[in-house]
Amino acid sequence: MTEPSRRSGGPTPQAGPGLPGRIRRERLAPATDGLRAVQQAVLWSFAATGRPPQPAELAEAALSQLHAGDFLRLDSAGRIQAAYPFSATPTGHRVQITGGPAVYAMCAIDALGIAPMLGAAVVIRSADPLTGAPITVNVPAEEAAAWDPVTTVVFDGHVARAAQGPAADVACSTINFFTDQATAASWAASRPDITGTILRPDEAQQIAAQIFGPLLDGDLPGPPSEG
Repeated sequence: MTEPSRRSGGPTPQAGPGLPGRIRRERLAPATDGLRAVQQAVLWSFAATGRPPQPAELAEAALSQLHAGDFLRLDSAGRIQAAYPFSATPTGHRVQITGGPAVYAMCAIDALGIAPMLGAAVVIRSADPLTGAPITVNVPAEEAAAWDPVTTVVFDGHVARAAQGPAADVACSTINFFTDQATAASWAASRPDITGTILRPDEAQQIAAQIFGPLLDGDLPGPPSEG
């Protein structure tokens, strides 16, 4: 893929008083024990190839610690199933990276976070979970996204009474795009096991940038070379 033009030291959107607690979730792994380097290697692999690296290519102990800290998820065989924001298996959120592969995102917020994380424009294709209506979001690297339909919102939720588990289990399936506030509210009302907030597009994009924008900042080697 063409190497994304990464931001360096640019302003990071700050959480406003009305934004939900998800914006405060730490997704940048600690630098100790090589955890951050392994996390970033996994993220670059998704960004460059659309797939995670094989576990044998990485330190097993670091992968286990990243799994325990919910920076990524491993299956029972130790294979990488997710490295937020990316999913190794199909989800309802398909993201085309400009100059790179198409990838799956774990949820709507994660999909919106790929552009600020890579410094590259993306196109997100999803669907309203209630009506099935298609939704497209064009996200420039550092500007406001273009939403189709323009009434699109994001429901940012989690499974009630289970908010302390891995995000993949308690939140990702409940964080979705909806064509408007009415369909989001109707879907949420039909799911008493879910609690959450309906976000405007600008709120959702700000949260995504806050969570994922810093993950590949710094003195990085860049994407793995092809061939």
